[in-house]
Formats: sequence, structure tokens, C-alpha cells
Amino acid sequence: MNPCQPFDAATEICILVDRKLAILNSLLQHGIQQQRLIQAGDADQLMSLLARKQSHLQELVDVQETLGVLLERHDEATLRWRSPQQRAECKQRIDHCNALGHEVLQLEGDCVQMAQRKRDAIAAQVQEFSSFRSSSSRTSSLNDQTHLAQFDESS
Repeated sequence: MNPCQPFDAATEICILVDRKLAILNSLLQHGIQQQRLIQAGDADQLMSLLARKQSHLQELVDVQETLGVLLERHDEATLRWRSPQQRAECKQRIDHCNALGHEVLQLEGDCVQMAQRKRDAIAAQVQEFSSFRSSSSRTSSLNDQTHLAQFDESS
């Protein structure tokens, strides 16, 4: 990226903030879809969604790093905005990004908890099935020995 002049830097920041907002909106939609897939137990679709989500996360990291570099080079005092309105609108979108980022993180936490509960429920079912099979095998084994003992006595 070419070093921006202060005027250009303000415009570049606005463009990056808009891009960040679009990525966060996509991540929010992915999070909602992720919840539905977890509830439905659709592991194949969930894995596909997580792969797509990962590319958005990487894009978000890239945008955030670029924003960080710009903000490091140009503090608030050196940025020249096209108008006070541009500055106010950019600030408003930054605030929206921050709120949306918190919402995305909250949704991700909810998805993790939901997936853990689903996993624990499945583990309990597997354990219950395993215990049932194990007790069924012992019962069958005891019944077989009883029949063999009866066979021996009748001979």
C-alpha cells in the first residue's frame, strides 16, 4: 500500500471501515446460519459454513491490520476529512462496527455453548448405548451359561 496523504488517509479509513462493516455483517449472517446447523445436527453443512467463515475472518484480520497501520501513521489531529459530515459518518460506522463486532462475538460464544451441549448429549447417548450393550452381553453370557449348566445336568 502506498503511504497516504492525510486527506487520502481519511478517505482510505472510510473505505476500510465500510469493508469491515460488510465483513462483520457477513459474519453475523454466518453465525445465525451456524446456530441453525448446530441445532439441526448437520455436520457436513456446518463444516462447509465454517470454511467460508474462516475466509471472512482472515479478511477481517487483513482489514483491521491495514486500518491499524493507517491509524498509527495518522493520528486524529493530522487527518483531513473532506467534510465534517464525512468524519461524523465514518465515526458512526466505526461505532456500528464495534457494536456489530460484539454481537458477532456473543453469537460465536452462543454457538460454542450450543455445540458443546449437543456434543455432551451425544456422548451421553453413546455412553448409555455402550452401557446397554455391555449389560446385554453379560446377561446373554449368563443365560448361555445357565443353559449349558441345565444341559449338563440333563445328560
